[in-house]
Amino acid sequence: MTVTHDAIVGGFAAPDGRPRRNVISGNNGGVLIEDGVGIVLRRNLIGTDRAGARALGNVNNGVIISLSLDIQIRQNVISGTREGPGVSTGGGSGASVIDVTGNFIGTDLSGTRRVPNEIGLTIGDVAGTRIGGPRAADRNIISGNATDGIDIGAVSTPSRAAVQGNLIGVSATGRPLGNGRDGIRVSASASAADLTIGGYVLGTGNVIAHNAGAGIVVGPGGLGPDEDELVGTAILRNSIFANGKRDIVLGPENDAPAPNDPLDADTGPNFLTNRPVVRSAVRRAGTTTMVAALDARPGKAYHVELFADTRDASGRVTTRAFLGRRTVTTDSDGHAWFKLATGSVRTGQNIVATATDVELGATSELSEPRQVVLIPSPRRTFRDTAIFA
Repeated sequence: MTVTHDAIVGGFAAPDGRPRRNVISGNNGGVLIEDGVGIVLRRNLIGTDRAGARALGNVNNGVIISLSLDIQIRQNVISGTREGPGVSTGGGSGASVIDVTGNFIGTDLSGTRRVPNEIGLTIGDVAGTRIGGPRAADRNIISGNATDGIDIGAVSTPSRAAVQGNLIGVSATGRPLGNGRDGIRVSASASAADLTIGGYVLGTGNVIAHNAGAGIVVGPGGLGPDEDELVGTAILRNSIFANGKRDIVLGPENDAPAPNDPLDADTGPNFLTNRPVVRSAVRRAGTTTMVAALDARPGKAYHVELFADTRDASGRVTTRAFLGRRTVTTDSDGHAWFKLATGSVRTGQNIVATATDVELGATSELSEPRQVVLIPSPRRTFRDTAIFA
């Protein structure tokens, strides 16, 4: 099916209350939106049977958007693609303003069972792509796919491109439903200078968990302004945990995190931004106080975010909660530190942190964990004290 101008494919509920759903399945390709303006693709079953329960996959793609403006992909099931992505944005230069919200990509209609695409969603050369958003209704479930959940490829001008509020590797009920490789892979970019995964306000953080590979990979490969690096991927307020490899990876997916270096002078994906170090996490009198330090570029501002892990009996992380953010500025030697106090963190939990270079929009890998320890409050004692009635 090819769609061009001012079309609505799918729609609202019929008079009997049941949604009007097209079944677009079993074809070479599902939906091609080409040279389109003002198109809404809503509440369709793409790549499944009419019940939205089993694969009846299109071969090469579920939805492709090429050379188009103001496109809305809402509340569809887009699954079962055999040899390509469920959704592909940016099939040609010049596409812009694409919203992908409220979809099930790689699952059945309930969002709880796998109906995999080869890749969940790919983002190409598009200015103004929004995947998800801060409201619950905006959230996509991008889970159960054979390889990556989201693959962000050759992007030259992704102005305001954002991936926000989604479940990636998690079912609609919060249970594990991982993608077969990475949750999000930023693999090749020319100047990804406004790419945000998560955000600054409540609801914008993604849950990225239970994927077989890493949670988020930035690089390797791709060209930045100096033709040797990916830059400008801000990773903010996300809950990233329980992935098969490291939760945030800058560069090759090896077992070791990117090392910190003096004055953060090295180059590479996200400039290999130095990780913070959580120096201490102490609980006393019902309050947990955490102290973190950062050694990075001198005289620069950084957003440092702290997260608390909850673990099961085997030590596996089962949740990772955002605690707060502080903006710090490094001194002339590249040093900065801060502390954060909260009553919501308990003894035995682990604290991790990231740092985001404000100027570059580039986030570090996660810090090493620091366990919260209890320091009892001193007891007051009375000695040699006369008490008179």
